[in-house]
Amino acid sequence: MSRIALTDEQVEEYLVEVITGSRFFFHEDSIYAVRFPAIEVKDVARLIYFKALKELKSKGVPTKEQMRETIKEMNIIPEENYNIIKNLDRFMESNRKAHELSTDKTYKAELDLEYEKLFRNKCKLERTEEEILINSAEAKAESARLSYYVSQCSYCGDTLETKIWDNFNEFLRCTDLLLVERLKVEYARFSFGLPISIVRAIARHEEWRKRWKSSKESNTPVFMGVSSQWDVNKLNVCYWSEFYDSILKHPKAPNDDIINDDEKLHEWIKRVNEENNTSSEPASDNVNTVSVNQPTKVRRIGVDNNG
Repeated sequence: MSRIALTDEQVEEYLVEVITGSRFFFHEDSIYAVRFPAIEVKDVARLIYFKALKELKSKGVPTKEQMRETIKEMNIIPEENYNIIKNLDRFMESNRKAHELSTDKTYKAELDLEYEKLFRNKCKLERTEEEILINSAEAKAESARLSYYVSQCSYCGDTLETKIWDNFNEFLRCTDLLLVERLKVEYARFSFGLPISIVRAIARHEEWRKRWKSSKESNTPVFMGVSSQWDVNKLNVCYWSEFYDSILKHPKAPNDDIINDDEKLHEWIKRVNEENNTSSEPASDNVNTVSVNQPTKVRRIGVDNNG
């Protein structure tokens, strides 16, 4: 069974994270927040990454490609693992193309679940290699980029509107290493977005559905700002809200017990697809994408981080 039942308090906490684009946490009796970066911060972070990468290469730090060659030469990782990863990449690419071509939201949701399973299997196989590649030039340059993000996206104070550091150099001089490491961990986790299982639970929860319905009926954006600048959580919640809209509008919509259980709903989608494939009548328009005042072709952005 794959059922996540969120309490009202949990939903409120997650909605704060989604709506504000911030994650809050306590560290040594003080509360802090990390936020998604603005576009200008991303641009500078990109520059910092490539500057660090060039400097590391000039000092002789091996790249990922060079380290992979060494791994193969020394047979540290069996060749069979690489062959399996290549096959998984092919399956994931086929899945991605099928997802882009389809207009059937139930089928797209089935592809999403399949994609997540493929992605997890690939991550498990790549884990050993990643532990070695952490010493590569790219990984060290990525660490520099993460440091910049943390320096620009960390807040404190009574209203959590005060930046901890005025600039990057001040961050680099910080002697509170425990705080810095905690912020890096929180930001790294936060940047991947909420687990998809949590996002789906939010998208079907009554508290969120009220906001979603009101937004559609009033033809107003469900979040502030232009949709092109929405973060991963906002995009994912909208994507899955549209998905559940299409499920609820289906002429043979399942009951709440099925809707609230991801695996049961997956089986229901499979049955619907099989019926549509064997029926001589065209599929109902009720499963098509719903047009609302926000992106309607949001691709799954990130995967479930549970395990």
